[in-house]
Amino acid sequence: MKKQNQLLLAILASGLLFSACKKTQEASAVSTTVKSTSRQDDFIPTPAGLLLRSHIHPIENGYAIMHKGGHIYKIERQSKNIIDDYGEVDSPATKSVTGHIFTARTPNANTKMPPIYSVIGGWATFAYWENTGTSLIDSFQTNWTVPNIPGTPNDNQLIYLFNGLTDVNGLDVIQPVLQFGYNGYYPWNSDSGWVIDNWYAYNGIGFYNPNVIEVSPGTNLEGLILYTGGSYTYSSSFINPTTGVAYDNTIYVVDGDEYNGETISTVPKQVYTVETMETYHNTSDGYVNGVANPSDYPAEQNYLEMDDILSWLGGTGSNPTWTADNNYTPNGESTDITPFVNNSTNGGGAVYIYWHPAPTIGGATIVDLTTTSTPYTITAYPGTTVNVLLAAITVKVPNEPLGTTTANLSISTAGVTFNNGSTSVSVTNNSAIYTISMPPSGSIAVTGYSSATGYARTRIAEVEVY
Repeated sequence: MKKQNQLLLAILASGLLFSACKKTQEASAVSTTVKSTSRQDDFIPTPAGLLLRSHIHPIENGYAIMHKGGHIYKIERQSKNIIDDYGEVDSPATKSVTGHIFTARTPNANTKMPPIYSVIGGWATFAYWENTGTSLIDSFQTNWTVPNIPGTPNDNQLIYLFNGLTDVNGLDVIQPVLQFGYNGYYPWNSDSGWVIDNWYAYNGIGFYNPNVIEVSPGTNLEGLILYTGGSYTYSSSFINPTTGVAYDNTIYVVDGDEYNGETISTVPKQVYTVETMETYHNTSDGYVNGVANPSDYPAEQNYLEMDDILSWLGGTGSNPTWTADNNYTPNGESTDITPFVNNSTNGGGAVYIYWHPAPTIGGATIVDLTTTSTPYTITAYPGTTVNVLLAAITVKVPNEPLGTTTANLSISTAGVTFNNGSTSVSVTNNSAIYTISMPPSGSIAVTGYSSATGYARTRIAEVEVY
């Protein structure tokens, strides 16, 4: 499904060959350990990076976070009455970010994005886009399906998956978050399953809705962040895509500040969209970035597809142009931002977040078949399901009958078959997706070739794995 629509659109629109160009950015983040104790001043690995335990606060349904007078408050949404004052967080006159608590790592040479996460570098792999235009991001939405339970679900791992918005200085982040594992703070432990919640963090202070909701693998989710008016006022929610109804744990951030009689934007303007996997694991010495073992990730899966992604600017939907950043990748984690038209319902794009090395065929993600039978090796993490896209395209010569192009692929590794139960598959003037379950060896021997008849201006026969 990944590129089938792209292939068909390419044929109909131009008759030209499509291609995939995938780049992997290298990073050299160093693992950092932060002590986690029972004290109230220890650090907690949150979706916004490490925050002091004493700087994390619940914002229940019916309440909101308000910036006013250089402070952050908890208020009642209807009455606007102040319930709690979390202290001075910046100067409303200067809006200076000097001395903010977030400790930034040095970004990769190709990375413009100001990192909003702390020195632990928990954002293992992600994609981002910067809105450089004058129109505000009205909304930012992403759909994804809750992945399987990890192969080793009680290995002290902590996994956050989310889309989010952040400001240009990396001072804040608002995010609907899917979580697996215990972070040392919450009164619940999600080691046995996935939960969803919404977060906001500003200048080293974190806020979450305590109405955490369990979700089962296979559940379709939409993370939705909305600009709701005023200077910069936002909400973060999870939506049930089938019903269009929000789950009951939305978080709200409002701007209620005035300075010298003028309303000013104490809540920063959100200019970066992100699609992120953030990971930690708990050791006897504290939390360390990354998971301890490859099997700590969802079983039988290589990746999570974040799709139906749209940023709405001034009431117009747009598909962001992404940049990938692979920050901490000891298990082959990566983000695939190859542009394509996915099987979305809204025309949006997709980002693929891999927690195991992306599958390859013949050392690449895509190979062109020739009329000579050629052996290839498909490699991927053992036990995962690999998608195999087999495509054959014939572009007609004017005033001549349509020729045919056939792509053929067969498996020679004993005991391994495609999902249809066969060891050989083929397509003619079409494309199809098959799946293979990777054996313990992590490799499968295949042979591919193409055949053709009749007249054609262009013939394409290829295999792609993902």
